[in-house]
Amino acid sequence: MKELLFATVMMFTTSAFAADIDYSKPELYLKSSSQATISKTDEAVIRAELDLSPEDKDYTKFAAIHLWLRENFENDFPEDETSIGADSISNMMKTRILHGCHDWGIFFSAVLRLLGYPAVMVDTASIKWAREYTGNDIYSGHIFVETFVKGRWIIIDPVSGKMALDYNPENPVIPLTIGDEPHGFYVLYKGISPLSYWEGKPERLHQSLKTFAAKVKDLKISYPDYEIVQMVGKEAPIMYYNDKLLSSPCTASPCRGRNLNGVVIQTAGKDIHMELKNGQYLARIYPGGLIFNAPTESTEVFKTLSELRAYIKSMGKNQ
Repeated sequence: MKELLFATVMMFTTSAFAADIDYSKPELYLKSSSQATISKTDEAVIRAELDLSPEDKDYTKFAAIHLWLRENFENDFPEDETSIGADSISNMMKTRILHGCHDWGIFFSAVLRLLGYPAVMVDTASIKWAREYTGNDIYSGHIFVETFVKGRWIIIDPVSGKMALDYNPENPVIPLTIGDEPHGFYVLYKGISPLSYWEGKPERLHQSLKTFAAKVKDLKISYPDYEIVQMVGKEAPIMYYNDKLLSSPCTASPCRGRNLNGVVIQTAGKDIHMELKNGQYLARIYPGGLIFNAPTESTEVFKTLSELRAYIKSMGKNQ
């Protein structure tokens, strides 16, 4: 039986895709499709491995889910295109393999619902890819997850752990620069799971990507000025960065394996590596999406944490 629960297709306007997601009734999105249903047996395993306590706050729980997926699942490319977005929670629990960002999104959103947070998957197209598309069979997009917390909807990248807390779900542009995508992503579909919006058929997604690429030059894309924050381990997101975080090992992506201290954030289209070193607060500014893979644009030095925070805040306002 085809899953069409809360499905929506992006028609390249700022309101078409939002019409089928009733953001005024977040409780609707606590219900999972068959693809994203967690069995009682798997629920017991997941809760035990997450090891959350009643005192854990919302964002700490989100970070714990992200860390759990990173540490307990292997990443592998799908064997063929027909398997993109087609796997189920039950099978992923058996194999402990995530085949690409769709699997990350399916699992992350399912665990959010398990913990009582309404969640919607967001399937997008890479804006850079669309502008450069030449008609070949190479496609680029990403999966995000919207969730309702503290009376508002926010958006999370389950793979990188980045979040926008001042998110507007009616804006189809998601300005998170991930990998080699410096321009962000544009919403194509929203729903409970891929089976609910393109029925797990990659050819439908590919056709939507092609259609978007053909129209992207005529779209007036408005980039929202979100404050992007990064999950760090099982801690709260680093919008709450302090001396301890800035002087501790930087373990979250993209620091992983680089033997660095501090934290990485993203704001105003830039990637910033912040560190407390020798009593000074450093902010190394990189081009968006190219952190550690391009020369720094500048390195700012501050005497106090308050000065650093004020500078970061001003960057977002001056974008």
